[in-house]
Amino acid sequence: MSAARLSVVHVRPLDVTPLGEGARGAYANIVAHAENDEEYAAIVRAEMAEQRLFVVDFDNIRLITPEVLASCEDEIQELAAAISARYPVQYRTFDAYYTDDA
Repeated sequence: MSAARLSVVHVRPLDVTPLGEGARGAYANIVAHAENDEEYAAIVRAEMAEQRLFVVDFDNIRLITPEVLASCEDEIQELAAAISARYPVQYRTFDAYYTDDA
């Protein structure tokens, strides 16, 4: 799992939402294998585009060290453990929101 990175990612649907009826956007913990923050952003943006989602922003992209992993919730530890060459981006739960105050 060397060079794995983590961020909370804010996404919005590109058109018909895959997030659920009426969802305006969502946040998700996303773990990806990347050598640096720029590569992480590019890989995650490409994956989200395949899901018909647009990345609004990344909150605190950080390298996953053993110390960081030890302090993470179980879901993030499971995502980090699931990274492979075939599946370099891992995510599970999107926390959707339905109103847009912006």
